[in-house]
Amino acid sequence: MATKRIAVLTGSRSEYDLLRSLLRAINEHPDLTLQLFVTGCHLGPSFGDLLSDVEADGFEVRRRIPLAIEAGNAVEEACYVTDAMAKIACNLAIDEPDMLLIYGHSPVALAGAAAAVMCRVVLVHYSPLNTDGRWLQEKLRPAIVGLADMHITPSKALAAVYEMRRQGAPIHCGDLSKPDAGKEIAEILADA
Repeated sequence: MATKRIAVLTGSRSEYDLLRSLLRAINEHPDLTLQLFVTGCHLGPSFGDLLSDVEADGFEVRRRIPLAIEAGNAVEEACYVTDAMAKIACNLAIDEPDMLLIYGHSPVALAGAAAAVMCRVVLVHYSPLNTDGRWLQEKLRPAIVGLADMHITPSKALAAVYEMRRQGAPIHCGDLSKPDAGKEIAEILADA
């Protein structure tokens, strides 16, 4: 049986730290192949050497997707998202993953979600439901949730995600803050 290719998009230190156990579990799962896409802060020199940290953790970075980090106003933010969407779509077209997993409700997550939909790649959205009250993330969350083919969320967030989810998209519980959640979520992906 061929392995299922799971692309995972990460654009910040905080989300990478939460995704690390899941990335390990995908790497170790016999039925899954990890395709790690890094972008955003991982590649920006002003944010430190985050890419080296990812590689030091033993992960092969499949795609480095450089973006213009500086987005000082609304127009620049919109250009940032469209640039990200185009570059992520190109990489999805090259690598042809079976699924793209995105985390959260950031502009990079929105770009990844839109790229996956346009490239006909199954979109898996991990929704922590925590936007820290940020206006933009609150606005992006329903759009991302609406685009997803599958949702994974901590059980305390289940009700809110269920209200926003697209009709028919399966929803699974998995809390990345728990020690064995990565293995549990990898099994969900393998069985999907």
